This record gives sequence, C-alpha cells and structure tokens, in this order.
Amino acid sequence: YLVWATTDMCHFESIDNRWNVKLAWSKVDTDTYINATLPWVIPLVFVFVGASCLWQLRSISESSNGMVKKSFGSVGALLQLTTCCFFIGVLSIPMLDLTPQLHHDGYLGSRFFSPYWPTARQYHLSSGYGLFRRMTGVGKASGPGWAGLTSPSVVARPEIIVEAQLQDKDGGSVSDWKELKFRWKPGDLRQMPLQVAPHQPRLDWRMWFAALGSYNHNPWFVAFLDRLLNGCSDAAHLLNEPDIEAGKKRIVRIRSNLYTYDFTRIDSEWSRTIPGATILKDGKVLNERDSNATHLTRMGWWEEMVTAPRQYWSRTLVKEYTPAIKVGDASVQEFMKGTGYLSTCAGKYTDRCSAPAKGGRPLHPLCSLTVLIRQRHLIWLPVFFLALVWRWRLGTFFKGEYYHWYSQRGGILVIGPPKNEQGDDSVQKKEQ
Repeated sequence: YLVWATTDMCHFESIDNRWNVKLAWSKVDTDTYINATLPWVIPLVFVFVGASCLWQLRSISESSNGMVKKSFGSVGALLQLTTCCFFIGVLSIPMLDLTPQLHHDGYLGSRFFSPYWPTARQYHLSSGYGLFRRMTGVGKASGPGWAGLTSPSVVARPEIIVEAQLQDKDGGSVSDWKELKFRWKPGDLRQMPLQVAPHQPRLDWRMWFAALGSYNHNPWFVAFLDRLLNGCSDAAHLLNEPDIEAGKKRIVRIRSNLYTYDFTRIDSEWSRTIPGATILKDGKVLNERDSNATHLTRMGWWEEMVTAPRQYWSRTLVKEYTPAIKVGDASVQEFMKGTGYLSTCAGKYTDRCSAPAKGGRPLHPLCSLTVLIRQRHLIWLPVFFLALVWRWRLGTFFKGEYYHWYSQRGGILVIGPPKNEQGDDSVQKKEQ
C-alpha cells in the first residue's frame, strides 16, 4: 500500500540525465486521499487494541494463578482497553480539521468523543497539526530555473526583531537601542540557524506566526514585551541575554520591527535569477551588502573541502511592528485589559504548589516532587525510576509464570513455578 501511495503521489522523470521527483497530486487529490483513508484508519486502531486486550484475557485465563488474581487481571485488562480507546478517540479529533469533508463527516465514533476534546485541550494532551502546502514567500524570480524547472521562488522568512534600551541595575545612563537575542529564532545575521525540525520551541515558533499578522491579532506578544519591561524572570529566561536574565541590566524601553530574512547564496546561474539575493563568491559580495561582514572564512584543515560564510542571513526591513513602549504605558495597559491579559509576572514554579490547585490535596505531593526535580536539575531521576520499573518487569517476566506459559507454547523449554518443601523455587528444564 505504501509503495502504491508513493508511486502514485510522486512523478519521476529524467531531465538532462538527472532524476527529478515532482509531486503529482494536487490539493484536491490529497484531500480525496485523506477523506478515503482516515475514517477507517482510526477504527482499525480500535480493532487492534481490542484484539490485544482479548489476547491478554486469554493469557490470564490460561495462567496458573488463583481465581482472585485472574479476576483482578481481567478487570485491569478491560480497564486498559477502555482507557486506550477513549484517549485514542479523543486525541484523534484534531485530525478532523485536515479537510472540510472530514470535519463534516468525521469517523466512526467521532461524535461521541468530540464533547470531551475541549477538556483534553486545556491540559495540552494533544494538539492540532497542519501541513504547509506552500511556504511563506514574497514573490517569484524571473527567468527559467535549473534543469528545465520553473523559476525559483523567493522564500523570505518574516521575523520580528525586538530592540531595547538597557540600563544598569544600579541606575546610570540609558544605552542606545540594542537588538535582543533569542535562543532559537533567526536574528543575528552571522548566527548559524539553530532550530532543527522536529524541535519547535514554543515562543520562537509562535513569533514566526505573529510575524505573519499584526500585534492586534497576537495580544500575547504585547503581554510578553510588558513582562520583559517589568523584569519578570520567567519571561527574561526565554531570551539569550545573560545580563538581563541575571538582573544585572533592566529594560527601560522596548520596541519591535518586522523584517524578511533570506539565506545568503553562492554564485550560480540559479542564484543570479533571484532578485535581491545576497550572493557570495571568492570572499567578496557581488551585490552591495556589507562587504566587511559577508566574506568567506576557511575552516581549518578541511579548507579545500568546505567554506563557511560569516553571514548566513540577509534581511530587509518591512515596517515597524510595535512602537516603543515603557513601563506602565497607559495604552499598553488598556490594550492588555481589553484582551484579557494582566500586567503582572507569573508566579514562580516554586510557589505554585502553595496556591490552591484544581486537583486539590491529592496532587500536592506530586507538585512538590516536580518542583524538587526542577530545582535540583534531577530530570534524569524519573527516567532512572522508569528504567528500574522496566527492569523489574522484565525480571518478573523471565522468572515467573508468564515465561512459563510463553516458553511452553514456543516449544523451547518449560520452567516449573511450583515450590518444594523447603520453600525454594524449583526450576526444571526440558528439551523438546
């Protein structure tokens, strides 16, 4: 089936002795494929889960356990089946947004699971995903493309660049506007791209979507700038600014501008057809773009093989995104109040366990344990605990009656679980 889908979806052809792969499906073809497959794929998952439960119930019934253990095991298997089917059904609801027909028709049981989706969404148990059929571009180049293909598309990434005026903690003069660095998103033209799929840091990823619109449609961004002005540590931690995060400097005023980013290009016939591209050749910039910052630098002993540009990006100013604001700006407070945001710092995670929780007292020890793990950087502790549990389960499997049942059916050896008079386990091996 996968071979058929691949060959039908893609068109393979040879152009100038080079193999080229072209997407043969249109948007309508893709929607038709999704509408035909997804409604029966999810019910098929239910069938597999049910078959797994029946197999587990059969194993329990044929085991040598007592009636009480068999009853508990059967109830646990049925509870596991119910839980798995429920969560699979609820967490599959976002896939209904892939096509309009699928959103209208749904799949088998989707009407039953849909009312529970808003509740599950509050806890971020699942998220909706959409495929980019076309990436963001700002136009097309002129002239024919390589190997007879269409002309290359100019794909410029819109980015919000945040600038701030800083002041020392103890006062002093205010600095000029300084561009703030983020941990992952493009900013500095000389910084190699850091974000690699499927890693999608939440703030840096959302800022790209905010750049596609305006701050009026993204009030969270204004709230983020307001928290930076108020010196909120949780907001400052999202930046790559050690002095601000440590509290050595504070932000006096802040603003943001919208740019379009593009990669610098090597000199080629293809690159020369792209208007406005920054082209590098033999350590020089062919077009007028900051020649001191864009020449090539050799990389050690492999200089004959690889050259790396000092400038990875080129950018063009589009417009002002947000005007300059300061602490307590009345217009900002009014805007945030109208969109439901508060001009206060979020409480530290160390204080969240003392606040009244939705889960009540039973979740308080779990919250305290989570805080302790974050404070002491003991993220390896849960992983180590799960590894110990898994190791214990494997030991039980190989030493106990489960292995006795499987090995007996497999015809390799038989392990007898009965005990002798001294209370020791007697193990008998028998070749078959």
